[in-house]
Amino acid sequence: MFELPLIERLRQPAGPALAVALASCSAADLDDDTLLVYLDAARRLASWSQGRLMGALAMFADGHRVEPKSEPGLSQPPSSSSERLRYLERTVRPGGEGTPEIREFAADQVAPVLQVAPTTAMTMLGDALDLRHRLPWVSTGLRGGEIDLTRARMIATGTRKLSARALEKADADRRLYRSAMRLTPGKLRARIEAVVAAADPEDLQDKSARVNDRLRLGFYPEPEHLTTQIEGELPAEAALRLSQQVTALAKLLRRVEPDAPWQALLARALCLLADPAGLSRLRSRVDAMSTQGPAGGPEPTAAQPSTEPAPPTPVTVVHVHASAATVAGDADDPVDLEGYGPIPWRLITESLTGSELRIVESDCDLAHGHSQSAQYRPSETFGDAVAIRDRTCRFPGCNRPARRCQKDHTIPWPNGPTCPCNLGSLCTKHHRLKTHGDWDLRQPFPGVFVWRSPTRRHYLVDGTGTTASRAA
Repeated sequence: MFELPLIERLRQPAGPALAVALASCSAADLDDDTLLVYLDAARRLASWSQGRLMGALAMFADGHRVEPKSEPGLSQPPSSSSERLRYLERTVRPGGEGTPEIREFAADQVAPVLQVAPTTAMTMLGDALDLRHRLPWVSTGLRGGEIDLTRARMIATGTRKLSARALEKADADRRLYRSAMRLTPGKLRARIEAVVAAADPEDLQDKSARVNDRLRLGFYPEPEHLTTQIEGELPAEAALRLSQQVTALAKLLRRVEPDAPWQALLARALCLLADPAGLSRLRSRVDAMSTQGPAGGPEPTAAQPSTEPAPPTPVTVVHVHASAATVAGDADDPVDLEGYGPIPWRLITESLTGSELRIVESDCDLAHGHSQSAQYRPSETFGDAVAIRDRTCRFPGCNRPARRCQKDHTIPWPNGPTCPCNLGSLCTKHHRLKTHGDWDLRQPFPGVFVWRSPTRRHYLVDGTGTTASRAA
């Protein structure tokens, strides 16, 4: 009997045949190329199995749905114990609008079988019902092994507040199904928030009205480590400014302590905001180092203060992605606060006083219309255009913000021009990988990057995320 080669059997659709193919070989005996196919097959099979799990949960929930007409009347409680329990049970709707109401104790039957808490089981029932009744595209992707359970449940939970009409009008099911195949969980969460904000702007306004109810800040001493843990929630726009201020001060600290861990520098920079005298000394020291030049010299002392003015307090620059109509129109329309996500335009204009506000028109194509530069180093205009276009490092799955990345020439300079059409945002690690690793990178169109791995796999990275292809 003719048998397909192993690599073809591992590429079968997710299902029992794929499980047999995985069980028929040992990962220890495979070369790197085949092992990557094996890993992909195992991932797809796990999603297929999880899809069957969620399907079975939906079937179980449907079997415990409440039919109002068949419920006993309140004036005549049933006599038998089983009927009395059904009479006393409340009804709950763990899913979104359009899913059935079920009996509240249904989750308690599921919880011990799945080895989870009853509250977790109820949430899983809600997600399963949403996938079955509200999100057929996402459900099909899960059963087919295209997306995993984490992403499917993230979409179900994230869209639960949307009415059935708003969900359909926004085409959220199909759009988020496509995003789930291309985005990491972190980026997918941001995409869900953006889709929900556009579909239901009033919900975003409600969140902004209730933001004070969520604000908190706690200091928790840890004497055994001589430290204090800080935890809390801050307004998004204020936290963004605080993050930029702390990062700027950490960069100053790194100039005097180049070997200190970055996270430690960030923590100390935050403390400096409460120590004006220490902050002044740091700026004087950094300024003195700058005037001494690379040869160095004695550090400034109290008797020998630097005569040069201290560096000014860093000014936060906030980038807001919005259409021209939104900026000129309704103050309650959502805009995209770079580094955070959707937020009402009103909060931007009211809260970010004292910051430099840069409006990026989201309906403009910033990758085109630039002349080429003869210089190796991109101009600020070019660098800003590339960061706005890319948002994050352009290596598959990397979430490093583009503004903290290097601007790499896809075709090395001077053979390739210094222009947004030949520039891409790469973090330090993936810049080194592209330069020194056995990877190949092309940018056939501005903002569209095609990577080829050492095992000849191709990954297309663009504004929609990452799309993988099979090995050549």
